[in-house]
Amino acid sequence: EKIMCLAWVSHSLLAVGSNSNINVYDFAKGKVEYSLEGHTALVRDLLLMDCLDVLLSASDDHHIISWSIVTRCQLMKFTGHTLSANKLLAWSDECFVSARDDGKINFWNINSSFSRNEHSIVGGKSWITSITNRSDGALISVGADKVIKIWK
Repeated sequence: EKIMCLAWVSHSLLAVGSNSNINVYDFAKGKVEYSLEGHTALVRDLLLMDCLDVLLSASDDHHIISWSIVTRCQLMKFTGHTLSANKLLAWSDECFVSARDDGKINFWNINSSFSRNEHSIVGGKSWITSITNRSDGALISVGADKVIKIWK
């Protein structure tokens, strides 16, 4: 089993993204508390949207899925990626960012009933390896092409 990502969902529960599922471990007990199943390929990144009690997962199956931490159920499947969704970043209370294999960065509204891509920018010519934001609101990305881009 290939482990690609981790995210705390509470002070004692750790989500672990692997082959095509997410196992949530009780860190204190050292065992799987529950599993979230819905992807069909490797889970690349996890992001907890704390204020909403929502966990997001990005996968090689080209989808991003939002999960309720409270009910442990799938809330929504975000479609629109034509390649792997690699990285996730919280942008605001209702918006998140995803980076993909083709160098594009997508902005999504987490409450969109249509699960659609809200906005897209080109982050580079190759696979985006990391994204982050700066305190002044700038978005920063770096890709396999070793180019760092900053947007304000």
